[in-house]
Formats: sequence, C-alpha cells, structure tokens
Amino acid sequence: MTAVLASKKGEQTYEQGLDLYPWFEEFYQNFVDTGVPNSLLIYGEKDIGKLNFALYLANYLLCENKKNGNPCFECQACKWYSMANHPDFFPILPEDSYDLLPFTVNPENIVSSSSEDKKQSKYIRIDQVRDILSVNELSSYRGGMRVILIYPVEAMRIEAANCLLKSLEEPAPNVFYILVSHRLESILPTIRSRCRLLALPKPSQDASIDWMAKHSQLSNQSRVQLEAKFLEMERSPLKVLQALEGKTFNSSQMLDELSNPSGIDHTKCVELLSNAELADILRCLQKWCIDLYMVYSGILPRYFPSRVDVLRQKANNIDIIGLNQFLKILIQELKLSSHPLFPKVQLESVLSKYAQLFKS
Repeated sequence: MTAVLASKKGEQTYEQGLDLYPWFEEFYQNFVDTGVPNSLLIYGEKDIGKLNFALYLANYLLCENKKNGNPCFECQACKWYSMANHPDFFPILPEDSYDLLPFTVNPENIVSSSSEDKKQSKYIRIDQVRDILSVNELSSYRGGMRVILIYPVEAMRIEAANCLLKSLEEPAPNVFYILVSHRLESILPTIRSRCRLLALPKPSQDASIDWMAKHSQLSNQSRVQLEAKFLEMERSPLKVLQALEGKTFNSSQMLDELSNPSGIDHTKCVELLSNAELADILRCLQKWCIDLYMVYSGILPRYFPSRVDVLRQKANNIDIIGLNQFLKILIQELKLSSHPLFPKVQLESVLSKYAQLFKS
C-alpha cells in the first residue's frame, strides 16, 4: 500500500494516494474480488477506520487504471481524487464533520445549510441529499463511475433518508452509493434492505501493534506498552492516537478514579464529558467492572491487564452480588446514554452506586 503525506492543516494532500489501514488489507481484497455492489452499507464499531475504508474504495471505483483490486494512484482520476477535486465524487457529511475527511473537499460538491443557521449542522439535511442525487440523471464527467459517500448514515434526518430510498432502489449503472454507519440498528430497515451490508472486522492485535509501533508518537513505546494501550482503548489503534492528541476520551483518567472508589472525584469525572460522550465513560466503567468480576473469579482481566494488581486489590474487597446487579444497571444506563437529559447527574449517580460496591 502507499504512504500518506500530510501537508499543513486543512490542506492535506496525498503524494501517491490514500493509505488503507493494514488490518483491513486482506478483508478489502476479498471483498473487491467478489464485486462491488451499487448500493453498499458499511458498518462496524466506531473508530476502527470505516471512513478510511470507504474513501479507499471510492478511490478504487473512480480509478481508470485499476491494479489488482487497488487504485493505481497514477491516472488523472486518481490525481484529481487525491487533490479532492474529482468531479464525480460526492461526499455527504454533516457540516461539522467535513474536517474528518483526509483532504479539503471541493466546495462545489458540498451543499450548505441555510444562512439562517449560525452553527454548522450535526445532521445531514434533505437539501444535501436531494441536490447530490441529481447525479443519477446525469452522465459521468469522466465517462466512468460516480460515487456518493454518506457518512454517517444515522446522521440523516428522516426526510433526507426517505429522499434517498428511491435512488438506492434503482441506482444508475454507473453510480455507486457507499453508506457508512456506526450503529446499524439505528438505520431505517427500508435503507438496509436496499443495500448490501458489509460488516468491517475489528482491528487485529498484531496488525494494530505493528502499525502503532511505526507511528512517530508511539515509536518510543515497547510492544508491551502498546498492547496495554491497545486494550485500554477498546482495541482501537486509532483511539490510542486520538487520546494522545487529546481528541477523544482518555480512559486512563477514568481508571485512576475507579481505582480509588472511596475517594472518587466526581468533579474530575464530570469534566471528562467535555471531551467524551457519556456512553464512552459508561462503557469504560462497564469494562472495568467486568475485569473486576474476572479477577474475582481467578481469571486474568480482559480489558485492562496492565492494571491487574489494582484489580486484584479491589476485587478482594468487593460485594460480588452487588457487582452483578450493578452490571445489569449499567446495561440500562447505556441504553439511556444516547440522548441523556442530564448527563452529569446520570454519571454522578452511577459513580455513587459503584462506590457502594466496596466494603468499608
């Protein structure tokens, strides 16, 4: 695969093309060999590289000189794509999410919301979808494929999703729809039924550790340290990098508080909500409690093996029946965390219940 070259912020370009994460390489080749459908819905866990996979696939579809299932990175189409200037590529994202793309998108291919909105929208609007879908009625600029990328699908307003349905059912032969979702269950059944579903696998540990070891920010870390970070960040090498850059929830701070249940600083935990979703924090707590249960049962921890000594210490002083009940409570709390009315109050309540699990 090719190497990525990033220039100054907001103006990223690619010297030879978009890189595909190594944990997807074999899976990608097997998928492409079976043929790419006109309507594809890619789904999987968050922060495993789904957008990267979709962008690489879009590059392949637009390439005019494909090589063994990969884009050539040399033809005019690939060069245009790498400069975010391909007239047959149309990404549809919430306005506040275009910075997630690895390049600056051609403004002509973006449909903006009304000028009445002072903030960029977190949703995909019907006008974004309606205007882009007009490509179904036009011929390709290059005489080849046209690619419409929607990320994430669950960000579409209901009217936008309904607008998309007919085009998904009867796509033009040269138009490909690549839809990406973090939560398949939240997608309308009518959209799911019109697409071929593609579940992306979780990053493998070996490929992830090898990839992280080559990253400049992690090159000074031992393999044991990288493995610990990989497990702590939910088996996502991308989350490891995001945490280092302060762009996502860092579980280490939360784990430090959970390691001292009698002295949890609720203020510090609540402050984590400024850079994390409530669900992320609750999932961290859930995994910590699962590890406590495993250690109590004489099994090595699954999620936080680097903290096994602390887990053993706390497991010796825990109400195991209460822990079982608390894990059931967490499942219900996670269901409520998608749209919490009072996230701070909900988090403080859960932490108080956690503290009560330990014998004084």
